[in-house]
Amino acid sequence: MSRKIVTNLDLNKNQIQNAVIQPLAAAPASPADYQIYANSTDGIIYQWDPKLSPAAWRPVGAVYNQAGTTGAVVVGLDKKGGVATKKVVELTLTDYTPVEGGYVAAGDTVQKAIAALDAAVKNAVAGGGEVNQNAFSGVKVPQQSENAETEVAGQGAAATIEAGAKTDAFTIASGDKWTHVNADTKSKTVNIGHAFSGVAVGTYGAADKVPAVTVDSAGHVTGVEEKTITPAAIGADQSGAAAAVLGKDTDSAAAATVYGAKKAAAAAQAAAEAAAETAGGKVASVGATENKGIAIEGTATAPTVGIKLDPKEGNAASLSEAGLLVEVPAAAEYTIAKLTAAQDGYLASYQLQKDGNGVGAVINIPKDYLVKDVAIKDSTGEADPSGFPAGTKYIDFTVNTYTDPQTPSESHIYLNVQDIAVAYTAGDGIDISAENKISVKVVAANGLSVGADGVKMALATQTDGGAMSAADKKKLDGVEDGATANTITLNGTQTKTPSFYAPADGGAAGQILVAGGDKKAPTWQDMPEKFHKYTAANAAIAAAGGAFTWTITAEAHGIQNPAMLAQVYEAATGAQVLADVAVSQTNYDVTVTINDTDGAGTLEANTCRVVLFG
Repeated sequence: MSRKIVTNLDLNKNQIQNAVIQPLAAAPASPADYQIYANSTDGIIYQWDPKLSPAAWRPVGAVYNQAGTTGAVVVGLDKKGGVATKKVVELTLTDYTPVEGGYVAAGDTVQKAIAALDAAVKNAVAGGGEVNQNAFSGVKVPQQSENAETEVAGQGAAATIEAGAKTDAFTIASGDKWTHVNADTKSKTVNIGHAFSGVAVGTYGAADKVPAVTVDSAGHVTGVEEKTITPAAIGADQSGAAAAVLGKDTDSAAAATVYGAKKAAAAAQAAAEAAAETAGGKVASVGATENKGIAIEGTATAPTVGIKLDPKEGNAASLSEAGLLVEVPAAAEYTIAKLTAAQDGYLASYQLQKDGNGVGAVINIPKDYLVKDVAIKDSTGEADPSGFPAGTKYIDFTVNTYTDPQTPSESHIYLNVQDIAVAYTAGDGIDISAENKISVKVVAANGLSVGADGVKMALATQTDGGAMSAADKKKLDGVEDGATANTITLNGTQTKTPSFYAPADGGAAGQILVAGGDKKAPTWQDMPEKFHKYTAANAAIAAAGGAFTWTITAEAHGIQNPAMLAQVYEAATGAQVLADVAVSQTNYDVTVTINDTDGAGTLEANTCRVVLFG
C-alpha cells in the first residue's frame, strides 16, 4: 500500500538505502522542477531541467548512447548527452609544425597528410631510392698485406662504406684463402666462408696417443695425425715402462710387480686376520669353582688342573694312574615271591626274598569282594533280578568273589536308593528341577534377584519396587502427619522451595498491584487513567500560506492531556498522510497542517481523517 507524503521530508543528512527510482515507460506529465524518474524502455534516469531552453527532460549524469561509426572518434558532447563524431581521416592537423620543404602543412586533414607521405615514398622508390633501408653504414675494411704465394690477394687499400651511397654488396679480400665473400641484397648480411683445409673430420688423441698438427704460414691447420706414446718414442727406460711395473694379474706373490705386491698384501692380510681370530679365542685365565671338586694349581701362565677327593671315611673314590676310580661292591638280588601255600584265611601270600631267602613280613591277600561294575537301574517288576517293586530306583553292584584263588566267580548286590537317600519335594519359594537342582524363587518386580553371591534386593525407584535406603527412611520420617505429595508449580516449573514477594499491606479499594522489580515486593497503586480515542474527517479547507490548517479543540476530542498520539491518513485509500501536528500544552487543542503541494487551493471535505490517542 502506497502512502502520499504531502509535506517536505527532511532526512537531516541521513542516507536513503535500498531505494528504487520510480520506473515509467513514458515521462510523467506536468513535472516539477528537477523531478526524476527511471525510463523502463531505455534504462536511463531522467531529470526535468528548467535551465534548458526550453525546459526538457535530460539524462542524469553523463549518459551517452551514440550508435558506433566505423573509423570514427568522438569530437563533441552536448548537455543532453548528444555525441558528435568524425572519421579519423577527416581530422585536421592542429598546432602541426611542417618539415621545411615538406608536403604536409598545418590545417591539412589526416587524409591529405597520408596521401602526401604516400606520394613521397612512391616517388623515392621510383627514382631508385630505398626508403628506410638497412644500409651498411661506417663499415671499415682495412688494407691487408699481399702474399704472392696465396690464392687470393689481400685488400689493396683501406675502404669505408657509408650510408650516403646506395650499397647492396661489397667484397672483402683478407689474408689467405678467403672465399665465398658476398652480401645478401635483401637482409644486408655478410657471409664469409673459409676454404676447406683438407683435414679429415674427427677426434684426435687418446690415453696413449697425441695429435700431431701441421700448420701453414698463414696459421691454418693443414693436417692432423695421431702419434702413439711409447717409451722408445719419448726416450724412456724400457724397464721402467708402465707395463713392466704393473705386471699381470697371474703374477705370484713373489713377483716384483704391482700385481705380485697386491697378492702378497692379500696373503699377509689373511694371515693377520687368522692370527687375530686365534688370539681372540685363547683363555685369558683359569680359576677353580668353589666346592666343585676341581683344584687349580701351578702358575698364572702355566696353570694345572686336578680333582679334589673328600677325605671323609667311607669315600669309595680314589685316584689311579688312569684317573678317578670308584669301586662299587656287587649288589644283592631282591625278588618278591608268591608262597606256595597261602596262610590260613587268605587268598594268597607273598614275601620279599634276598638272594633266594625270605626276608621281612609276609604279605597276605584277603578273600575280599572286589567291585567289578556299578549301575543305577529302575526295577521292571516281578521279573527284575533285584526283586524290588516296579519303578523302584536301585544300585546294582557287580563284585568278583573268590572261594579258591584259581576259581573266580561273580555276584550282585542290589541297593534300594530310597533306603540311603531322603526324597525332597519343592515348598514355598523353593524349586527342584528334574535334575534335582534346588533353587530359590524370587519376584523380580519387588527388586529381588539371585546370583552366585545369594539373594539380594535392589533399592526402590520411582518406577520399580525394592528396598528402602537409609536416606529415604530418614526423609520419610521427616514428613509430618497429614502431609501430601502435591508439588508447587512456579511459572510453569515445579519447585519445592518457591519464593514469593507479597505487598506489606492490603492496599485500598480499586488499586492494583504494580511490580517492584529486582526481587522487591509489589506495591498497591491506583488504576491508571483509561486511554481515549478520537477520530474525525476534515471539513472543506481553503489553503492559506501554501498549506491547509485544521484545528480540533480539546472540547471536541475530549483528551485532557498533552501527551497524545496523532495519525492522519487519506479517507478513501487509507494511505498515511505526512502532516505537521501540534498539541497545545495549555488547552490541549490539536492543530494539523498539510502542505498544499498540488496548489489546488482547497482541501475537499472528508479527504483526510485524523485519529487521536491519549
